[in-house]
Amino acid sequence: DFTTLSPPKIQKWESTDCGSAIRVKWNAPATELKTNVIFGYEVTLRSTDERSRWKANVSRETVSRKFVGLQMNTDYEFNIRAKYSNSSSSVSPWKKVLLKTTSGNEGITYNWLTWNHKNIMNPTDPSYVK
Repeated sequence: DFTTLSPPKIQKWESTDCGSAIRVKWNAPATELKTNVIFGYEVTLRSTDERSRWKANVSRETVSRKFVGLQMNTDYEFNIRAKYSNSSSSVSPWKKVLLKTTSGNEGITYNWLTWNHKNIMNPTDPSYVK
């Protein structure tokens, strides 16, 4: 009796740290009790221009990964598969998603700091509010 092993499902992803990092969250695939117990996950991230590549094996308790040191405004391919044992033969198919880092010039925190900095440093500005 052959059972097809399911890959994890990508829950969400976000570009963080002003576009220099990406965090990916996933859900474990459904498994049958006492059969196909997940041992861990294999995750990879590579830039689509092939200049950068990351690979990691993470425990089954891990459901997110943050990749740092990325280039802003760059396309990346994230791949994940479930490992159902410590061997390379009991793995799910890869689940792939394309991601992109942002420029980092947007965001509430950045805009608030810019606005606050401008008004604190320039109290003579007509728009300054005490």
